[in-house]
Amino acid sequence: MSGSSKKDKKYPKTKHEDVEEELHGVNITDPYRWLEEDSEEVQEWTEEQNEYTEEILDDSILGTLRPHLELVVEHEEYGTPVVRGDRYFQLLSEPDEDQRKLVVREEPDGEYRILADPNEFEGVVSLDWFVPSPDGDLIVYGKSEGGTEQYDLTVLDVEDDSEVMKIPDVGRCGEQTVAWLDDGFYYQKTDPEDQLDKELRYAEIDGKDHLITDDLPRKKWPILFTDQETDTTLVGIGELGGETELYLLKDGLTRILPELEASIKLLLHRGRCYLLTDHETSRWKVLSCPIEELEDITTDELDTTIPETEKVLMNIVPAKDRLVVHSLNDAVSSISIHSLNGEHLKEIDLPLAGIPRGELTGNDKTREAYTILQSFDRPPEVIQINADSYQWNTIDSVQIPGDLPDLTVDRIWVGSTDGKEVPAFITHRADIEPNKSPTVLYGYGGFRIPLTPDFKAVRLPFLEAGGVWVQACLRGGLEFGEEWHEEGMRENKQQVFDDYYSVAEHLIRSGISSEDQLAAWGGSNGGLLVATAITQRPELFAGAICAVPLTDMLRFHRTLLGATWTKEYGSPEDVKTFKALKEYSPYHNIEKRTYPPTLIRTAVGDTRVDPAHARKFAARLQKNQTDDAPICLWTEIDTGHGLGKPTSMIVEQSLHEFGFLFKYLDIDVSTLD
Repeated sequence: MSGSSKKDKKYPKTKHEDVEEELHGVNITDPYRWLEEDSEEVQEWTEEQNEYTEEILDDSILGTLRPHLELVVEHEEYGTPVVRGDRYFQLLSEPDEDQRKLVVREEPDGEYRILADPNEFEGVVSLDWFVPSPDGDLIVYGKSEGGTEQYDLTVLDVEDDSEVMKIPDVGRCGEQTVAWLDDGFYYQKTDPEDQLDKELRYAEIDGKDHLITDDLPRKKWPILFTDQETDTTLVGIGELGGETELYLLKDGLTRILPELEASIKLLLHRGRCYLLTDHETSRWKVLSCPIEELEDITTDELDTTIPETEKVLMNIVPAKDRLVVHSLNDAVSSISIHSLNGEHLKEIDLPLAGIPRGELTGNDKTREAYTILQSFDRPPEVIQINADSYQWNTIDSVQIPGDLPDLTVDRIWVGSTDGKEVPAFITHRADIEPNKSPTVLYGYGGFRIPLTPDFKAVRLPFLEAGGVWVQACLRGGLEFGEEWHEEGMRENKQQVFDDYYSVAEHLIRSGISSEDQLAAWGGSNGGLLVATAITQRPELFAGAICAVPLTDMLRFHRTLLGATWTKEYGSPEDVKTFKALKEYSPYHNIEKRTYPPTLIRTAVGDTRVDPAHARKFAARLQKNQTDDAPICLWTEIDTGHGLGKPTSMIVEQSLHEFGFLFKYLDIDVSTLD
């Protein structure tokens, strides 16, 4: 399509303002800065964009697709059990429930008793996390409204379900920023108007609440660890994707191991401190020392408990007098059992599968650990790992309604622009051989987040209709250690995009897909990936799903959590990283040309990535699109970045996303009936 008159009728009218500024001697134009405001004008414009998106979607496709999505999401959901005392705590939901509830069991596979059920709360409320006391007698959980990740805390007596205390309006808080001692717990509180303004507090069960410190760096976040046996509290303070400073909380914060300039994950167990770290290594290792020596010990004096191997160490948990270790081997999860001094005892025999990040729990009382096992063709199951027998068994498993299609999963390796091999997983129906097939290329590439095999029921109708799902393990993640991460961060960020294009080109060159059948998909940092892809290489894609994205990389650090991401992306205030950011910033690299059909999704309640990124990007793309292919913006209400989204909203979100792709990848939806 050419000319502007047709396009002016096509899209909602969008005001264009001449806003210019000079950064590091470079003139920057920002014609849609007004869309950063929280005004009635912006709200009206957003509603018009939603109306336009609804007009673009094909009602016949949505009508056929809806019952299939509604069917496959009607399944149980299970979180990983947490064992404290003689009790097993867990988040789970039944097939007909919108939100997961907090339950407790006396046996790992026994009947559960409900402690708190957000399905019975008023409004769109989620219970996103919990932390039991060490003896399992008390539990604190976080409740959030509308997916905002701004929490109220509630403490329950587990024995009789009675409410012990409430702490409202603590802001951004979670499992890693809550830690119990004998008479209460530490927790993080953030300012309701400024999430980067943080306090560390201590709540006594008798109701007293104390400020420990409000002297916390704006760009960094605390992680709390306590050990009741030695009455020790450690605080790790770090920036996302960066090093962790370690402090002993004792009459204030006292820095320990200052020369340990590395990322650290901690375990305090049986009088010993275990540090999972990338200090002087890429694939991580475990150092340790007696807790009582932490105040005086140096890094050189730490014991190497588990040395670096070819695998990437992801997590360690206790199982009585043993350690259970989750590692990655070529982006696939593995579990090994070690003695407390690090001796490798046994590798657990697992299928090709992934374990979600952080989903491994253990305890001091039994030689048992728990995790979630899943793959593209394997619905999630909660498994119990026995560190005595080195066997595992399933405790809970997700049952997908209807007939699960017979799927096949392959792993390919694609040479990228610098010669390194990038793995990608390809999933499709077992009875078809992909041949210029409708294909989704999904990626993330950042913040040390690895993409391992996972399962999403909402993909099943797409796969059933002959679609191909490809998940690429790009630089910036942790699939191959810290070196893999650093090769895709800051000034090296373009390598992430080049990895993505290399996989896309392979899919086209090999005949698996084609330029008319390949779609880009990603969310958050992955939304940045997709936004960059369609501005740098639009000819590769026939469609794009760009979810909760960053797009203005010259102003990302000015709103919400953006300032805490400068370790990963670099800061626009720095001349060197400004140049790299400007080179790829999607919003600033839009020009008059043809872009693929694109659905940009954001949410009013997103407190991580400002919805203005999506709004500004959509407005500028619409203005510069020279083809009939639509640029759509969909803004969700009563939800946020993604955490705590109810099942009913997941159906509507998936209906928009897959309905869009079914239309623009020309997938025959009638094959589902």
